Amino acid sequence: MKRAGLLAIAGALVFACDRSEEAVAPAESDVVAGCEPSDGAPSDLRCTGLYADFASKTLSPRARPFAPAVAFWSDGADKQRFIDLPDGAPIDTTSMDEWRFPVGTKVWKEFRVSGTLVETRFFHKVRDDRWVHAAYVWSPDGSSATKSDGVDVDVGGVKYHVPKSSECSDCHKGKKDKLLGFEAISLGQPGASGLTLAALAAEGRLSAPPATTSVAIADDGTKRAPALAWLHVNCGTSCHTGTTLGTAYGTGLRLKIGFEEIATKPPATWDIVTSTVGVAVKSPKWSGETRIVAGDASSSLLLRLLAQRGGEQMPPIATKLVDDAGKSAVEVWIAAMTPAAVELPPPEPPAEPPADPPPEPPGDDS
Repeated sequence: MKRAGLLAIAGALVFACDRSEEAVAPAESDVVAGCEPSDGAPSDLRCTGLYADFASKTLSPRARPFAPAVAFWSDGADKQRFIDLPDGAPIDTTSMDEWRFPVGTKVWKEFRVSGTLVETRFFHKVRDDRWVHAAYVWSPDGSSATKSDGVDVDVGGVKYHVPKSSECSDCHKGKKDKLLGFEAISLGQPGASGLTLAALAAEGRLSAPPATTSVAIADDGTKRAPALAWLHVNCGTSCHTGTTLGTAYGTGLRLKIGFEEIATKPPATWDIVTSTVGVAVKSPKWSGETRIVAGDASSSLLLRLLAQRGGEQMPPIATKLVDDAGKSAVEVWIAAMTPAAVELPPPEPPAEPPADPPPEPPGDDS
């Protein structure tokens, strides 16, 4: 990988949570042999439960691998993900768009740069309203991984930045229960692997299994499927959620795909289409701009922001390199659209005027 790419990966901030100062006693089952109990994330990755044998890097059988159908762009870093879900406590899927995880849930994500394992991030739900987390930096020889926060480490002569927890909260607060990537749409689309939506349902790990565990974005001549999937993962699940949790709520730009939308409704009716195609930008800063101009990628503000890095970039954090594949997918979709191809839902018919009131009966003159 080029030096610029390595430098850019230093900005990959994709896994975080809120951190409270209130102490929480760990469950006995969470204490790894030879590790001291902690009221937060352990100081050593060895003590998180990821490995059955740390020296040989043998994973714990409880650490289940998973991969979403479309991954969040992290400037080219390779990632592996694992989750430990407590037995006998299903995920609360009352809302398929806002899963609530059982206390005891653990998630790990590994980051590799040019094949070198640089850090592992850990996410642990210790109470119904609290997660703890840490980033563990690996030693050059791979013999240890210790907790670090907001430090720069050397990766082949290039500085790699390990983010502070405060740097990540803007993205993760977009979800009520913090986790990004482990959600119905990401695990239900073709390309997901490991612990998928279908596997979770088959194992009885969903409190309210959906009617279908396999969903896909219906494609058409505009090749919208890869574009909409990329926008959902990179912009919709965290910032442009369409709810007050998302940091970009006030813009009115909604790039999240709802599970019921993808399962039961035509794409032309989805928020990700109706809030973008042919929609003028609200901000006075972009007066006269349109979010997406059907058939005209160069005039579409959304694409221009995806294609740049700096103060107005999209996504706004976690990346210093443009995702060329993602940008190309959105560009192809926009360029292939015509006003007829967009098939926007017809406007609602005007309300019927109120009927004239019936005449009053004649008065009694007697």
